[in-house]
Amino acid sequence: MILTLFANSLPPCNPDSDSLLLILENGPEATPGPDGYICQGMSFTAHGFGVSNSSDFTWQHDGRGELIKINTLNPEYTPAPDELGSVRLTLKVSGITACRDSSISCHNQVSIYSVPGIKTGKEQSIKYDSPAMLTSESSGGTEKYTFEWKPASLLMNNSVQNPQTVNLFNDTVFIVTIMDQVTGCTATDSCRVKVGPKKENEDCIVIHNVITPNGDSINDKWVIDCIELYPENNVELFNRWGDLVNSFRNYNNTSVVWEGTNSKGEILPDGTYFYSLKTEHDKTLTGWVFLRAGKN
Repeated sequence: MILTLFANSLPPCNPDSDSLLLILENGPEATPGPDGYICQGMSFTAHGFGVSNSSDFTWQHDGRGELIKINTLNPEYTPAPDELGSVRLTLKVSGITACRDSSISCHNQVSIYSVPGIKTGKEQSIKYDSPAMLTSESSGGTEKYTFEWKPASLLMNNSVQNPQTVNLFNDTVFIVTIMDQVTGCTATDSCRVKVGPKKENEDCIVIHNVITPNGDSINDKWVIDCIELYPENNVELFNRWGDLVNSFRNYNNTSVVWEGTNSKGEILPDGTYFYSLKTEHDKTLTGWVFLRAGKN
């Protein structure tokens, strides 16, 4: 832009003029990014910010933690160990050339949530082929929790705080994850269940009481240990109303084996089923088996 100044003179002088070139430059601009949240023990990285017409920029914060990469658009904030609540990250942007002395700022709010606590019970010992009751204590967070225990195939219900296992035959470590439903923050803990030795004078038949026919090659078939010593046998399976859902003669864990289906080969709904095993010596064993195939 050219600005011209005109001056009129008194006679006998002539009028005169002069011009000035005025260059207009855009001031600095900053585009804010979204606010965010983290759980205790995590770091937050800002994203989505934009800067234009800027010679340099930097970040500041009002928290008690540490902010690094302050001369980039993706700084990383690490809270102090006991820091909770909100922290404001401020981006300050300076202009260029004629606008170097001008600056603007935009903000990013980071919420820091507390992590829930979970503590399992002490290591416990049980008899061979017996169930165990797992316990845990929860604390902190919003007190609105979900629980997930693993391995799920060895539990009657893996989504409760204190689940019961199926009958166990080997030492097992169970892991529980607690999640705060409001914040999404999680924590884990574990406990061990030790299984005592099998007594030598016990019948070698062991009827496993869990089957998970989901194709992962773990507990996909119902196994009866030592059934090969009793080749002439008869197995019947019933639902909780006492209806016969499937039956087998000469059960052998391989070619004659239950895979969670009814007599038509259809996968049965998840739940508890009851069995009757009769051997050639007229010995009858009864009990239950828990089926989890993911079908309700």
